[in-house]
Amino acid sequence: MKKGHVPWTEIQRDRDSYIKPKYLPEGVALKQYYHLHWEDVDSILEHWAWRQATGKVPFHFRKMANAIQQNERASEEDNANADTEPGEETEEDLLDNDDSQSEG
Repeated sequence: MKKGHVPWTEIQRDRDSYIKPKYLPEGVALKQYYHLHWEDVDSILEHWAWRQATGKVPFHFRKMANAIQQNERASEEDNANADTEPGEETEEDLLDNDDSQSEG
């Protein structure tokens, strides 16, 4: 499986186009992992753990950057006849729908 490049600059510039605010704690700026402060990392992980504990999707990208989408399309074409392997999610599986999650 080919891996895509995370467009950190684009995500920082227009975060709400990529990630709904509910998936990140208030006051935390998402940026390249090596620029994050441990307090922000801790806050993000606690937020995701809380969402998961309440039966919600912990984190989900709203949209993927064009480069990632193009890379995935190329990979899909290479594996057109392959089944989805365990741990891989289809685009339909990743639809942002908290309503489908059980309420805890």
